[in-house]
Amino acid sequence: MANKFCLVFVFLFILDAAIGPNPARGEDITHRFCIGMNWPGASVKYGLSSKFAVEGRYQTADNVNVIGPRLYYTFKGYDKLNIFTGLEADYVSFTGDVSKGTGMAGELFIGGEYFISRNLSFVLDIGPAFISLSDKDTSESVAGWDSVVNMGLNYYF
Repeated sequence: MANKFCLVFVFLFILDAAIGPNPARGEDITHRFCIGMNWPGASVKYGLSSKFAVEGRYQTADNVNVIGPRLYYTFKGYDKLNIFTGLEADYVSFTGDVSKGTGMAGELFIGGEYFISRNLSFVLDIGPAFISLSDKDTSESVAGWDSVVNMGLNYYF
C-alpha cells in the first residue's frame, strides 16, 4: 500500500512539472471547498478567508475511529506553499482485544500545503496532541501527550 501511495506522489510531482508555473496561493482557497484524503482517513475543508479555514476530519485504523473539526490559520503563502498552524478537537472510539471505550483528543499543529495545481495540493503537518481515553467495562482512564503527523492530498472545487 505504501508503495502505491509513493507512486501517486511521484506521478503528481511529474504532472506538476509538466504544467509549469502555478499561480495558486493561500488566497485561492477563499470560499472554496476541498475533499481530502489523509493517512488513514478523509476530510472536507472550507476556506473562510485567505487566513482562516475550517475542516471536518474522519480517520480510522486498527479499530480506532477519530472524528472532529480543525481550525486553520495561514501565516504566509509562498508561490505554491502555504504555511499554517491550527487547532483540532476529536472524539475517539476504540475496540481492542480486552478493552473498548471512548475519549477525546486535542492537537496543536503546524504545517504546510504545497499546491501541485490550482485544485490539487499535498498537505503535511505535525504537532503535540493530548489524548484522554476511558475503558467502558472497567471505567479505567488514561491520558497523556503524544506527537501526531498528518499527511494527505486535497482536491479543491
